[in-house]
Amino acid sequence: MSVMGARERGDLAEELLPTAASLVTIVHGDGGPDDLGSLIGRLGAVQKDALLVLLASMVDPDQALSDAFAWLQFDEYGRPAPAPFRGEWTRIRDLAVDLEEPEATEELVDEVAVAAYADGRDVAVTDEERLRAVVRCVQRDMTYQDIDRLRNLRLGDTSLFLGRMRRRYERDGREFPAMERPSEPRVFTEDEVVEIRTRSAAGATDLELAMSFDTEAGVIGHICRGRRHPEYG
Repeated sequence: MSVMGARERGDLAEELLPTAASLVTIVHGDGGPDDLGSLIGRLGAVQKDALLVLLASMVDPDQALSDAFAWLQFDEYGRPAPAPFRGEWTRIRDLAVDLEEPEATEELVDEVAVAAYADGRDVAVTDEERLRAVVRCVQRDMTYQDIDRLRNLRLGDTSLFLGRMRRRYERDGREFPAMERPSEPRVFTEDEVVEIRTRSAAGATDLELAMSFDTEAGVIGHICRGRRHPEYG
């Protein structure tokens, strides 16, 4: 399984720190369900996975439940109760479940590397990860030639790759992933495109802009680099 470098993972974690901090403050009383939905709804699947890891990294696994939930004034059913976990010395680590080992024949996939490849970043991927990245690009309404240009490949390379993978899937008796384009792709106005590029030039990250414009960071990257809407700005 290929992995991203420490710098790339660190950049992603740094971008998500404000989101993680907001989530913590909302859960601790500075907001409600609507705020949670609005915050989490802005994130893509990769960002959500990374956010879970980031939040988990903030918790001491050897901390007792009585300490971890000392701030609560209600029990697990939402009923008012003074310190519902008082006297509970079970450690968080003791509640962890044992993870099942994947079968030896199952090919592991690094979803972070998949996302990076689909965004045009320089990252090593397996054939399976590349295939999943192509599926993501198609879901963003990109053609195979768009993907070739994104990855600086010879035109037609992505199409040939998919042909090889399709034959491999048929040989193994597996169902080949569907290449489904979005039924209603996100449409950006000229003003939005100009604002995105202006804010990006001023230092805004792709993730921040994606959250502002209700789209994915990869789409923002394509706009900022002129791969989408080159007619604007």
